[in-house]
Amino acid sequence: MTLRVIQLCLFALLAFGLVCACSGSLSQDSVSTGSQLSESVKAAPHDGDSPKTQERLESPCRMVKHALGETCVPAHPQRVVALVSDAVVSLLSLGVQPIGAVSNVPSFVLDKLKDVEILGYSEQVNLEKILLLKPDLILAQKWNAEPVYDKLSKIAPTVITDFRIGEWKEALALHAEALGMTDKAKQLMAQYDERIERFKAQMGRLKQTSISLIGVYPEGIFIFFQNSFGGTILEDIGLPRPPAQVRDNSRMMGERISKELMRYADGDVILAWSHSDTLATVRSARENLNRLKSDPLWLKLDAVEQGRVYQVEDHWTIGSPLTANLVLDDLFKYLIEERSKT
Repeated sequence: MTLRVIQLCLFALLAFGLVCACSGSLSQDSVSTGSQLSESVKAAPHDGDSPKTQERLESPCRMVKHALGETCVPAHPQRVVALVSDAVVSLLSLGVQPIGAVSNVPSFVLDKLKDVEILGYSEQVNLEKILLLKPDLILAQKWNAEPVYDKLSKIAPTVITDFRIGEWKEALALHAEALGMTDKAKQLMAQYDERIERFKAQMGRLKQTSISLIGVYPEGIFIFFQNSFGGTILEDIGLPRPPAQVRDNSRMMGERISKELMRYADGDVILAWSHSDTLATVRSARENLNRLKSDPLWLKLDAVEQGRVYQVEDHWTIGSPLTANLVLDDLFKYLIEERSKT
C-alpha cells in the first residue's frame, strides 16, 4: 500500500513538472520591453471554450510556403498582425484592416490605422502587445522576424516574406495566399495592368523622356534605381531613366549621393519626395527638401531650370496596389495632364 502511494506521488510530481515546462515555453524576453511573455499570458483575458475560440480551433487550415518554411494558416484569418510596412499596405489594398501594425509606414497610411494597435517599429516589435491581441495570423519579413520567429509562431501562424522593395507584386501574392485572397489580388493586379496600358496609349513622345526619382531623407539625398518600387512602375510603363539611375543586376534600390554628385539627380523630369521611417524625423526630412530647393547645385540641374520638378508624397516608397495607384495618379497628373496644357 505504501509503495502504491509513493508511485502516485512520483507520477503527480512528474505531471506537475511537465505542465510547468509547457507553461514556461513562452516566458521569453519581449524584444522591445524585456518583460516576460509568461506574465502577459497571465494578464491576457482568456476566452476558454468560447464559440469564437472553438471555431478557430476547428476551422481547417492551409499550408503556405514562405521564406522560413511552411505554415498552416487559418482558411480565413480574421485577426491579422502586420510587422512590416509592405504587409500593412498589402492588407489595406486587399480591404483587410489589421488589428496590429508597425508605425514606420508612409505618412498617408497612418491615417488609415487610427483604430489599430501600434506595435512599435519593424526593427523592434513588441511581442507582449502581439500576444495580447490574440492574432490568428502574423505577417513579417525575414530581416526583422527571423530572430524571433519561434516566439511569433507560438503566438500565431506566422508567414515570412523575403522580397526586395521592388518585388512588391511577389510580396502581394504571398500575403494574399496567406489571407486566402488570391483571387482578389489577381483582380487588383489586372486593374493595375489596365491603368498601365491606358498610360502607354497616351504616352506619345514621353517614351524619350527620362524620369529621375529622388527622395530626401533626414540622412540626405537618395536617387532610386529601376528596382525600387517607383522604378518598377516606370519600367512597366516603358519610361526611360537617367543613366546614373540604371543599375543592372543590383540588389540595391537606390543610393545616397553627395552634393558634389547632384548631377546624378537630373533628368528630363524629376519626381521628388521627402520621407522618414520615424515620426520624430519627418520634419527633418521635409526641412532638408526645402533647403535643397535653394541649393545652387540643385538650381543648375536641367529639369529645375525647365520647371519640370514635381514634388510627390512618400507613397512612392513602398509597394502595393494601393500605393501603385497613387503613383499612377501622379504620373497621369504631371506627365500626361501637364503636357496637354502646354
